Amino acid sequence: MDERTLLILKDIQQFATEHDSRTTEKKEQMLIIGEDAGRFLYILLSLSHYSTVLELGTGCGYSTIWIAEALRQRGGIVTTVEWHEQKYLIALEHFKKAGTETLINPIHGNIGDVLQSFKGKQDVIFLDAVRTYYVDWWRYIDDILVPGGLLLVDNTLYPNPDDLIPFFSIIRACGMYEEVLVPIGKGISLFYKKIN
Repeated sequence: MDERTLLILKDIQQFATEHDSRTTEKKEQMLIIGEDAGRFLYILLSLSHYSTVLELGTGCGYSTIWIAEALRQRGGIVTTVEWHEQKYLIALEHFKKAGTETLINPIHGNIGDVLQSFKGKQDVIFLDAVRTYYVDWWRYIDDILVPGGLLLVDNTLYPNPDDLIPFFSIIRACGMYEEVLVPIGKGISLFYKKIN
């Protein structure tokens, strides 16, 4: 990744940190993944053959840019969904500033509604939204993700890891996924969907 983009990502991180320090209302906070998790996603996806990513929860677009840059070399695209209008509009500005608009398909809407009507399959799904909905979204996520694909779940270790127990129990019960927890950022769980 070039130095210009890295500087833009640092600016976005600073913006998000300052914004979040001024509000205690969680739904208004940007809650970005942080540089270490961003670099992890970038390296993981740069080394893979994956070319399509569905991100559920755009926020201000920080993680989206890391993902988009990883897909750039393969001409891939990340589709990202955000329900919060202000965050969505801020993310669009960040995509433009970073020069990643052609690599990103942004969708403003309710994630559950988008999943129900989603067309096509995805190599990777990055889940970073309101966790109370994950169980309801599972059947759509499993259908959209290709065999051999990855489901990445952020915030596995913090905050409130117990919130994810019902969701992870459903994934494990289906017997179609291999799992590993990566203790980077707030914890990212990787679920690899078996081919057979």
